[in-house]
Amino acid sequence: MVVPGHLLAIYDGTAAADATLRAAAERADAEERRLTVLAIAVIEAHRPCCHNGRGVWNAAMLDLAHEHLVRAREVLSGVDGARYALRRGTDQVAVAVDAARELGCDELVLPAPEGRRWRRDPWRALR
Repeated sequence: MVVPGHLLAIYDGTAAADATLRAAAERADAEERRLTVLAIAVIEAHRPCCHNGRGVWNAAMLDLAHEHLVRAREVLSGVDGARYALRRGTDQVAVAVDAARELGCDELVLPAPEGRRWRRDPWRALR
């Protein structure tokens, strides 16, 4: 079920993500919307033929995603009501869309490329 006014902010620990997260929190507060911050661990899929450190890589990606959530909490210190989530998968876009559906979000907020503050609804799959 989609909850009107629920933002899902994808957070990757970059300076652009910090600025976008602050703006998303301000916007959520001003518009009385819920805010969930999502860190994504992009992991390697299991392949029976290749073991080349996949477990080490996947563990490192999960650790990094946890660190991103710690950083996001620091960025949003003093902001009440924000929720935090971590998801993992092999395809970042699919993970983000699945999380948005699961959490009932109606808008994705991504770290903006330099010179732009917002990118909205980048994946038509949510519609």
